[in-house]
Amino acid sequence: MRVMMTYELFSMWQNLGENKIHFIPGMIGPFLGVTLVPQVEVRNIMIPIFHDMMDWEQRKNGNFKQVEAELIDKLDSLVSEGKGDENYRELFSLLLLEKIEQETWRETGVSFVTSVTRLMERLLDYRDCMKGDETENKKIGCTVNLLVRFNVALMFFLTDFHRPFTVTNALWYLLDHMH
Repeated sequence: MRVMMTYELFSMWQNLGENKIHFIPGMIGPFLGVTLVPQVEVRNIMIPIFHDMMDWEQRKNGNFKQVEAELIDKLDSLVSEGKGDENYRELFSLLLLEKIEQETWRETGVSFVTSVTRLMERLLDYRDCMKGDETENKKIGCTVNLLVRFNVALMFFLTDFHRPFTVTNALWYLLDHMH
């Protein structure tokens, strides 16, 4: 039943044609929720839609920052709710990197997928640390790893957002917030 409904969702998405752009980023959360269902066939059908969303936004805006921001935000929420697993992380990376391979925007796409995959890894580690009987030091280590990831993401955002914000300033920012 899930697989049939997933094919229907995929078909409806494809039938939107040029109207897809009007559903970006709004459908990222719902689609992400579907892809996190622990069923490989469902994931194989739906994950490529994120590539399609990236491609449409890239064509319209010259970047896919809305897709990136929404995907990271929703992923954080859904993983903290207990959804997602290591198999999802690996499949997400594999499928999207394969799709991006032929794109003119391959370099930024690979960077984005790598970044999201690392974030997923840290979110899954953090979730596992917090629910396990791990020592306090390990829990603190997981928290620090997650915070460093978010600080690095913020640093890249600031360098994109504020051109005068140089790499040197970004490194000072990161050092200052690590202490």
